[in-house]
Formats: sequence, structure tokens, C-alpha cells
Amino acid sequence: MAVQHSSVKIEYPSNLDVRYKTYNIKGNVIANEANGIKTIYYAVNNLRPIEHEIASPELESYTPMIRFATDKLNYDGFTGKQSTWDEFGSSIFSLYKGRDEISPALQAQLALLRGKPLNEVAEAIRSYLDKNTRYVSIQLGIGGWQPFKAGVVERTGFGDCKALANFAYVLFKQAEVTAYLTLIHAFSNNGHIDRSFPQNYFNHVILCIPNNKDTLWMDCTSPEKNLGFLPSGDSDCDVLLISEAGGKLVRTPKYSNRQNVQQRSIRFDIDSQGNINGKIRTEAKNTIGEQYFKRLKASAEDQRKDILEELPFSNPILTNIAYKNTNTPEMNIEESYSLSANKYGSVVGKRIFIPIVALERTSILPKIEKRQADIEIGIGSTSIDTLEYKIPSGFKLEALPAETNVATDFGSYKLCCKAENGVLRVTRSIQLNEGKFPASRYNEMYDFYKKMSAADNSKAILIKEEN
Repeated sequence: MAVQHSSVKIEYPSNLDVRYKTYNIKGNVIANEANGIKTIYYAVNNLRPIEHEIASPELESYTPMIRFATDKLNYDGFTGKQSTWDEFGSSIFSLYKGRDEISPALQAQLALLRGKPLNEVAEAIRSYLDKNTRYVSIQLGIGGWQPFKAGVVERTGFGDCKALANFAYVLFKQAEVTAYLTLIHAFSNNGHIDRSFPQNYFNHVILCIPNNKDTLWMDCTSPEKNLGFLPSGDSDCDVLLISEAGGKLVRTPKYSNRQNVQQRSIRFDIDSQGNINGKIRTEAKNTIGEQYFKRLKASAEDQRKDILEELPFSNPILTNIAYKNTNTPEMNIEESYSLSANKYGSVVGKRIFIPIVALERTSILPKIEKRQADIEIGIGSTSIDTLEYKIPSGFKLEALPAETNVATDFGSYKLCCKAENGVLRVTRSIQLNEGKFPASRYNEMYDFYKKMSAADNSKAILIKEEN
């Protein structure tokens, strides 16, 4: 939708300090002072509509925006400062003071962990949180900023993100392990933070546990996830570690395309009618593994439903659905199931046309004549599929797709097919690169996906042998 006119005007007492910073704007902000009142005003006119384009950056990175912040905070009796990150960090940390009491019984339990290796302590606390707490979003009074007392979480077993993080912080403290409450803008590929403009950007609280040159991160709203794994919504973000001494900006780890890995093996027997029977096994790590972890935790009925929704087969029948969590920091999850389906291959006369790639075939991107936004791919990945099709008795291979090998700045693709001893073997690998690219290169990305889609949708041809 186009914007004909939009404006912002802020009036405030002259003795109050208000900062502002502009982004992607033309013209000047008007700032005046009269009769003890300061005014900040800015307006835009006749802005063209912006159409959504795939793989675009955050909207705020290329649209007009002004940020405002006061240097002093006053909210429901709480006072603080935020002209620097140190001021803001110590101010928010003060809201957690006096909220660290837990029962003597729990204190005694945690005392037994003192002096043990960090991973052992962290795993014990993660396991305790998983068994005894759950996330409930309840904010009362100043609750949007201040957590429940740790004792309330211990007694009730629930809390929001900051209450659970504070509870875990207290548990680590009782075990004599240093941890930091950490403010984060979750579910954003860049954290939405301008480091040069301190203010409250945050919508979530997690925990940081230093470990020499390594660091453990713990999102206490999902303690069921493997120790050391950082959920995708928390990764690659600027975060603020807070303490009585102040606030320190750091960045959470990013999972690269060499870490977000999916490996799948497929074994199908094909009959003379193109029907298939076989087994699919998938192993996924990190951000991809997180998606399979959600399925692992689901009910058997929902697991079956999720799998069926992603299968491009006719009337598939699933059996022997199984999952395995290796409980590593890489969130390495294994999924396997047996499958039968009708008409996977298309029978035309004496020939059977067999789709080379069974699952997750690449789709063509939308054609955009004049791309406006730059391209931003926040998460990279690697996917490797190995497939074996047993050729039915009485048939032989007539034609195979040509080998495909494509390498671009956006990623790489390779497809290789061969047949031997009555088995058609296919290997497909896709590596997608994270990164930022100018809008002018969209056609290159479009061509890359077009080539992948063409190869993924290619077919092998089997022909009935003459008697």
C-alpha cells in the first residue's frame, strides 16, 4: 500500500533527554524548543508501495524509520538509565535483585554439584528444568520487565522466559557456576540492534554460561532440547549480557551451511506397475535437526500426519516410524520409516518413467523483472540424498538424466545417476550459501534454482525387455 502522508511528532519537557536516530530517510528532522517544551517532528509523503520479494532483508533495513529513546527510565516505580549499554544492563539487572530465594532442599541438591565439570552441572540443571518447569507467558504489573521470584517458579513449576532464565541463573549460582542473564531479540536474523543507539530492543531472555574459550547457551523456555544446542530463533543475534557491573554486547553463534546438514538414504523396490516399497532414513543436524526434533516430540498420530504431508506419492502407507536423538549439541536427530505407494513411476506402454529425486524437489523461484530489495539469505544448509531403485524383473534401463553440476555464489548442486546389477543409484547434493547480494543478481539466483528444479524433476526411463 502506498503512503500519501505519514508523520511523527514528539513533545516533551526541556529537562528530559530524548535521543533519536534516522534510517533511510530524506530531508531533515525538525527539532524545536519553546516555552520549556521540546519538539521533534518528521514527515514523509508519497511513498510508493513495496511488494514482498522472496529472500528480502528485514523491512526496516530499507524503509524510512526513526528510533527514539529517553536516557532515563521510569516505569511503574522502577527507575533506571539507558544512555549507554552499561547503564541499561545494570538497570535491568537491578530488577532481578532479591528474587533469588529457593528452598533449602533444592539448595542442598545443588550443593552436590559444586566442583563438578561444567557440562555435568549444566546437564543436571537442564534435566531438572525439563522435568519440573514449563513456559507460560504471564506478565503482571512490571512483569514485562521483571521476573517472578525464583521461589515462585520452584513452587508452581512455570514462568515466562525471564522467570525461567532467572530461576536457572539462581540454580547455577547455587552450584557455584558463573552464568549471565542475557537479553535477546529472538526470531530475527540480525537481532534488530543498532549497537550505536542503546535502548530496549529485546523480547526474550536466555542464559549464557562461559566455559573457557567456549560458551554454553541455554534457552530455558525449551530445556528439553539438547545441552549446548542454541535454538534457531536465538542464533546469530546481538545479545546483551547483564550484570550488576553493566551490560556487554556479544553475538550468539551462527550455524553455517556445513553445520546445518541433512543426509537421507532411500531404498525402493519398484514393480512393473511403477509401485514402490522401501525405506527412508534421514539424519539431520542443528537448525534442520531442530525441525525433526519437534516431530520427535509430537504424538504418533501427528508424526504420521507430518510425514504424509511432505510425501508427493499416491496413497502412501507408512509403517515402522522411528526417531532417535543422539543427545549431542549438534541436535543430531534420526528419522526412519517404511513406505509403500502406488504409481510412483508412470507406466506408458512398455516403459516406466521413474522420478530421480523422491523428496524435497527444488521449486522454481518467482520471476521478478525489476527486483527492488537486496537479497539476504540468513541460513545456509547442506542436503545430501542417496537413492537406490531396484529395477523390476523383466525391465532394463533405457535412459538416464545427464549428470548435472552447478556452482554459483548462491550455492552448488550436483546430481549423478548410474545403473549396475539391476539397481539404479542416484546421488544428489545441494549446498545453499548464506549471504547478502545486490538486487541486480536476482536473475542469477533464479537461474540457479531453475537448473536445480529441472534436474530434480528429471526421470529415468525403464523399458520392458523383449522375450
